[in-house]
Amino acid sequence: MAESIVDLVEEWQTGFFFLVGMGIVGLLTGAVVGLVAGAVGRFVGLLAGMVLGFLLGSYVLYGR
Repeated sequence: MAESIVDLVEEWQTGFFFLVGMGIVGLLTGAVVGLVAGAVGRFVGLLAGMVLGFLLGSYVLYGR
């Protein structure tokens, strides 16, 4: 829990950029998979990319 307003803003910033990063990884993965597998592959690639982005971001921020 945030102890001061500065800590709260820092936590919100980290969360915001974490979500934006997940979205970007998902969009890129969906676009690449969509080129090969069509519309269904694009959707599956988007979801898989977002999960991959979450796992990668969690590993970078919080370690194992």
